[in-house]
Amino acid sequence: MAEEQKYTLTTDKGEALTYSAGYSGKGVAAYPNGDVYDGEFAEGVRQGKGKYTYGTGEAPDRYEGYQAYLGQWFKNEKHGIGKMFYSSKGEYFGIFFYTGNFVNGKRNGEGMFTYVNKDIYSGNWKNGKKHGTGTYVYYDTQSRVYL
Repeated sequence: MAEEQKYTLTTDKGEALTYSAGYSGKGVAAYPNGDVYDGEFAEGVRQGKGKYTYGTGEAPDRYEGYQAYLGQWFKNEKHGIGKMFYSSKGEYFGIFFYTGNFVNGKRNGEGMFTYVNKDIYSGNWKNGKKHGTGTYVYYDTQSRVYL
C-alpha cells in the first residue's frame, strides 16, 4: 500500500500543521505536487477568499502550464466571483484568463475570457462552456460579433 503524501498548512499564527481538518481562519497550504493555496479555511475546507496556484507557482510569462485562481471558494470549489489565469508556450505563447462567476468549480453565469491574442469573449457561461448570448471582440480590428 502506497504511503499517503502529506501537505503542510501554515496558519496565520505561524503554526505548522499536516492537516486542515477542523481548522478555521487564514492559512497557506503547500501540497506535494507543488500546488499552493493561500486563503481562508472554514472547518478544514477552502472557503471564502483565496488564491490557488497550480504546479510551479512561478511567474506566468516564464513557464508553460502556469495556472492560478484568485477569488471566492465554497466547500473546496471555485464558487462566486473570481479570476483564473493560464499560460502557454509555442505558437500561442502568453497569458490568457477568465474573469467572472464560478459555480462548483466551473465558469457559470456572466464572465469574460481574454485570449492570448487579446481577443475577448464576454457573455454567459454554463458548466465551463460558452452558453447563450455573448460578444466576441477581435483585438486587431476591434470588430464585434454578437452571439
